[in-house]
Amino acid sequence: MAEVSMQEKKGLFGKFLDFIETAGNKLPHPSTLFAALALMVAVLSAVLAYFNVNVVFDTIKNGQIQKDSVVAVDHFFLLKDLNGSFQP
Repeated sequence: MAEVSMQEKKGLFGKFLDFIETAGNKLPHPSTLFAALALMVAVLSAVLAYFNVNVVFDTIKNGQIQKDSVVAVDHFFLLKDLNGSFQP
């Protein structure tokens, strides 16, 4: 017979996609992944806070480079304005 099955026709890219599909099928539900990752971030944050680990980045204000914390209050300006933004 001249017909070739789909399994024999698959090239490198087809095999790669099969691998991705197989690996993806072994993962848990996305909401479970989200909850697990959120829990891991919370635990890691608590551990790093216990050891007084801080993260800073450089910002330029008035022509001078300053070190700012990632969780500085100034960076949450959007959250301060949310209360008035969504009123019916």
